Formats: sequence, structure tokens, C-alpha cells
Amino acid sequence: VLSTIQRTSTNGFQMNKLPKGIDKLPTGVEVRGDAVRISFTYEGMRCREPITGHSKLSKAVILYADNKRRTIVTEIKDGRFDYVKHFPESERAKLFSGYGGKDSRR
Repeated sequence: VLSTIQRTSTNGFQMNKLPKGIDKLPTGVEVRGDAVRISFTYEGMRCREPITGHSKLSKAVILYADNKRRTIVTEIKDGRFDYVKHFPESERAKLFSGYGGKDSRR
């Protein structure tokens, strides 16, 4: 059961439906349709990465995304974040690991 919220998030995406029990998205978690992504800053760049492996939007997926983002932010602060470990298919992972990929710093 989804509750309806008629507002626009700070990133400009229209958030029409959030799962029951979620009144507001956690900081750095974005929803567009059934797609969920997290945002964080790494090496001075704003990074946005999708949360994959879910079939539909649910409270559990949003909580998982929030926990993953918190883990990443902590790892960045501690100097032990490995982009490839968290997002092996990402173009940014290629950029930060130094093994190729297009430069998205433009």
C-alpha cells in the first residue's frame, strides 16, 4: 500500500508515491518511479548511484539505501571507501579506480 505525497523533492523529482511507513525520504536518498538512488560527495564530486536488485519500491529498499549511504559516508570520512567494491559497474568506479572509463568530471 502506497501513500500519496504531492510535493517536489529538492532534486526536482516529483515524488507521488512512497511506501507505507515512509513519510519523508532520508537525506541523500532519491526516488524516481520505482528507481532508487543515493547521492554523496567523494573527492569533491557529487556522486549519484542507483540501488539495484529490487523489483519494486518498498520501505525495505528505502531503508537499505539509507543504510548503504550512511556506510559509504562513514567510509569516506575514515578514508577507506572503495568505489569499485560498492558500485562495480559504475563509470565513476572506473574513474576513481584508475582503470579507464569516461571522465565524468567535465
